[in-house]
Amino acid sequence: MDLTDPTPSTEPAIARTTLTDLVACAEARGRAGAPSSEHGSVLSRYLFLFAGAADELAAAERGGREFVACITEADGSARLDATATVAARDRKSWIVSGVKCFVPFAARANTFLVAARGSGKLGVFAVDARAPGVALTPIPTLGLDEQCEIAFDQSPAIAVATDATDALEQAIARALITLCGEAVGAARAALDHTVEHVTTREQWSAPIGTFQAVQHRCADMLIDVTTARDAVYDAAGAVDRGEDAQLAASRAKAFAIDACRRVTAAAHQLNGGEGIYADQPVHLWYRRVKAIEPMYGSPDFHRARVAAALLGSRGEPNND
Repeated sequence: MDLTDPTPSTEPAIARTTLTDLVACAEARGRAGAPSSEHGSVLSRYLFLFAGAADELAAAERGGREFVACITEADGSARLDATATVAARDRKSWIVSGVKCFVPFAARANTFLVAARGSGKLGVFAVDARAPGVALTPIPTLGLDEQCEIAFDQSPAIAVATDATDALEQAIARALITLCGEAVGAARAALDHTVEHVTTREQWSAPIGTFQAVQHRCADMLIDVTTARDAVYDAAGAVDRGEDAQLAASRAKAFAIDACRRVTAAAHQLNGGEGIYADQPVHLWYRRVKAIEPMYGSPDFHRARVAAALLGSRGEPNND
């Protein structure tokens, strides 16, 4: 595998795109209710950018490379300091050993960007999907996003960055905010679908949307969607202005995901039997939110991080 290219590189597109714009795109994807590999693409490209390897990214893109970031360990931990995968020197190159789990659309990528410990520091290493020692095991999930467990057994790798803790934190924070945008899109679509249903579905010769209990439930859904969307775009705007990306991402995840989960759950109930039909879209929006909920830390994990920042504590929360 060769990530270099003698052709002069151009600035990668992600370096010219605001996070707010990426969130708007993610929100549109969420409305569709379909799982997408775009999140992995955003995370991978941010990793290159913050690792100071923008030229390598541009060259690899011209060479048709499709990346997926392998961050989460086998125990599902969101803590980077819990990374157990290791990278070791093998003469002039590197070899990677360890297991990464819950990697979406792993089978579609031809290059894995692996967070691993090498020379005592946390780095990012590029591993060809066809390299020796690489084994993929599918993991069926609620989100239908083709997740895999990936085992690396002394797999040859190229070092993208050997000291990449900050790059990983910055990239994950931005990717997490876009994921929250996708959840908001799913919740908004579930709300719109539900409002249409309750205004046309009749019971006792009247639309069920005329019943006060249903109206109150829809009002609660609208409040949740509106405030969640505000929280996510506020976080994206804060990052675009140069504020702390990790804290902004934790604020968005801590608030928005719980709100979006309430909306999609209420949509199931208000749509009655349609809420469990596989050929109707309600379950797809619920799946997207539930799939996003545990990624890179649960809402409780991020609430603890925000609380620690507000109280002036140091270190990461223990729960994921």
